Amino acid sequence: MKIMLYILVIIGIFFVCSGIKITFSPFQIQLERWRSGLGWVFLSLGLIFLTHDSQIIGYKQCEKDVMEIIEKKEKEEQKESVDSTNQTEDNKSSTISL
Repeated sequence: MKIMLYILVIIGIFFVCSGIKITFSPFQIQLERWRSGLGWVFLSLGLIFLTHDSQIIGYKQCEKDVMEIIEKKEKEEQKESVDSTNQTEDNKSSTISL
């Protein structure tokens, strides 16, 4: 759906920037400044590719950050579980010796 929208916008930009003239008595379509319109289309395509690429890079960076956070949480939980088991063993041995 987004691709169709982008295509329609690019075609619209091309026609507006090209200075389109449409006559109906002898049906004729004229583009007075077609080079300008073509330049704006290429500029628009470049901007679309740049924004799409930056989104992909952002998603990849976010994925790496989330994985680092998850790994840190797992390490902290493992340390806490080891500490808690050591404490319960110490408590058991102290109650037995009494």
